[in-house]
Amino acid sequence: MDNESELARAKWLLLGIVLFAVSIFIAYSEFAYLLFGCETQSTSAEIYTIDRRGRFGLVRGKKTVVEYEFTDNDGNRRKGRDEVSPDWGLSGGESVTVRYRPGATGSSRLAGHVNWLGLVLFFGITIFLCIVGFRFWRHVTKAVAEMDPKKKRRN
Repeated sequence: MDNESELARAKWLLLGIVLFAVSIFIAYSEFAYLLFGCETQSTSAEIYTIDRRGRFGLVRGKKTVVEYEFTDNDGNRRKGRDEVSPDWGLSGGESVTVRYRPGATGSSRLAGHVNWLGLVLFFGITIFLCIVGFRFWRHVTKAVAEMDPKKKRRN
């Protein structure tokens, strides 16, 4: 059995497990909104556009900031803030649809504002981990089968 190859495969599997753990933290919020989130209309919304600044203070474009208030299903008055791209087409003074997570510490955001990158990262790493895990398992079972003394006696 090639120890260097086995070690390389184990490293890939370990890297996949670490990336999977990181992706769980990134995608957790998205799954919480998907599974437990509720939608409501805001009672007021302030919408304005600001400059998006990059490194060294250079202007890299614009973003739309929406500050809103809404009442959740428990009757609590809550406030929230979300930042979206200017192409959302929002104008000041209108009511917006809000998606929130229930509970006193639940967060909120504009309905339809989804972190697709986090979800794609999670599912991509899950697929990567399955492939690497399967290849590692196949490699180990083949190596164990080659070392089995019962098979050697039969041949």
